[in-house]
Amino acid sequence: MDKFSKIILGYPFSGSLYAFFQNTLEPGRPAERMFSNSYYRTLFGDNYKQVTDLTLTFTTLFDKIIISPADARIPDYEKYYNNGFYENPELGVVSSWNDFLRVREELNETIEKDLEDTIIAQILKNVPDWAKSHILLDIRYNMYLSSIHTCPIICSSGHQTIINRLTDMDRHQNQNNEALQKGSIEMVKHYLDLTGMIFNPVSLEELYYIKNDREFRDYSKSFIEIMNNFHDKENPREELLLLINESMNKEQLAKKTSGIFNVASVLLSIGGFIPIIGPWLSGTALASTGASAGLSRYAKKQNWYEIGSHVQKITSKRQIQETIDKELKHSL
Repeated sequence: MDKFSKIILGYPFSGSLYAFFQNTLEPGRPAERMFSNSYYRTLFGDNYKQVTDLTLTFTTLFDKIIISPADARIPDYEKYYNNGFYENPELGVVSSWNDFLRVREELNETIEKDLEDTIIAQILKNVPDWAKSHILLDIRYNMYLSSIHTCPIICSSGHQTIINRLTDMDRHQNQNNEALQKGSIEMVKHYLDLTGMIFNPVSLEELYYIKNDREFRDYSKSFIEIMNNFHDKENPREELLLLINESMNKEQLAKKTSGIFNVASVLLSIGGFIPIIGPWLSGTALASTGASAGLSRYAKKQNWYEIGSHVQKITSKRQIQETIDKELKHSL
């Protein structure tokens, strides 16, 4: 699996995803009602709703979502959980209690040393003492997951700052830990704002439907490629507008050029039936056909910015199909 087709989902996105699962799987007991329990308040996060759309965007974009285990509701648990390991191939969500419990003791020993670091202490100075170890355990485990799965972590800027410091401290261990760059996250935020797209499905079934749409998966690959190169932009919104405009122009040019090659291919193929010059033109005709196909693929790659409208399209199509099925069922 390609490095950027999978990701470690960290804070606050992991809590927001668990809250979404709780609210959709057990609507009579929404996440807010569980806040009296400190465990769930810490897990979900007070502001989980603010990042729900962003969380579900990342969940649909990446093929594989690796998340820390939690004592919380998760889709099709009975079907996809076995011996401490959960892997839902339809959602691409993976979590392992066995893995976490196996390394927890070692991570706790490391955390005791982390807390002695003056820079870490400064970063966490406004955090209650009881929460510091919990935060560091979550971060350390995500760093461990990043190392063994060789993929980046998506997390808040605060957690990313801590990851950067811990990575510097661990440099001698030669671990491959990295966080998804802030610029990449900002790019997606501005994209959602610019397009007015809400990726938040109204149901878990819609999330399944979007994630497994074949054309959406093609869009997501191109979108992730753009996102991963969107680093350290001074004005991310302006850069995004320029990038979309550039892609639109490239896509339009590629389509026009592809059309020219298609016409040439047809003309040359007709010439191929003329005995005198036919054999000489046959190779050129094939080359034109290949060039046209290549340009069509290039044009399709440039339309990554249409991923939002495609989500609307496939969810609308699903809703229409459900309505048709329902009404036909009643009419029979």
